[in-house]
Amino acid sequence: MMRFGRMVLYLGLVLIVVGLVVGFTVMFISRDNRAIPWLGLIPMGFVSVLTGLVGILLGEPTDKDK
Repeated sequence: MMRFGRMVLYLGLVLIVVGLVVGFTVMFISRDNRAIPWLGLIPMGFVSVLTGLVGILLGEPTDKDK
């Protein structure tokens, strides 16, 4: 569970960074219609980061498991 959580967390971070960089770059060169899908990656990235963080915290072994 922790491995899955880490992968989803990193995937979410990549989605956020790519969405921000590409979306704002495309928007600044006046291609607003093409920027919308890229900027739409940002909320999906936040959901992925939240899901990954919850997976890491819930999958973490407790003192009883050790």
